[in-house]
Amino acid sequence: MARAEVVGRARDNKLTAQDLEGGTFTISNLGMYGIEQFVAVINPPQAAILAVGATLDTPVARNGSVEVRPMMTMTLTVDHRAVDGAPSLEPAAASDARSRATSPIRRAAIGAAS
Repeated sequence: MARAEVVGRARDNKLTAQDLEGGTFTISNLGMYGIEQFVAVINPPQAAILAVGATLDTPVARNGSVEVRPMMTMTLTVDHRAVDGAPSLEPAAASDARSRATSPIRRAAIGAAS
């Protein structure tokens, strides 16, 4: 099945059950509807799902001052029978684009593990 065909059906709201089979990871974006944060439920037999919330202008400390920056909440739900939770966060921590989120993600992972 060609990627372009599936993307076209998704944009036309014409996905079939067969289009959704065989996945291991899902990204669920409710941010486009203004939902700030949520916890998504894994669709078996998938291993994980990433919930993406809305981007909001948020005051943050940066270089000793407060700036308004676009921020969003992402919540990763992992089936621990298939994937260990802490190592599943390593790609996000290693990415330059996600480097600013490393500390909050690690704190969340440590808090969830205890």
